[in-house]
Amino acid sequence: MSLREHVAYRLYQKCDDESVLHQGGRLFQQYFVDQRAKCEQEQLRWVAAHQSEIRADLYSG
Repeated sequence: MSLREHVAYRLYQKCDDESVLHQGGRLFQQYFVDQRAKCEQEQLRWVAAHQSEIRADLYSG
């Protein structure tokens, strides 16, 4: 499971679930922003680590 999938699962509000996370107000918003930043960083790190593969795909058609 990727970080993005895990965060999506945690942020999805389930029926009849009184999640403390969703009742946090501004703390919930900050948590959401932090998790989004972590996902973006993970994507950028992957792109940086796989530059040769990305370029090979670009040049091969």
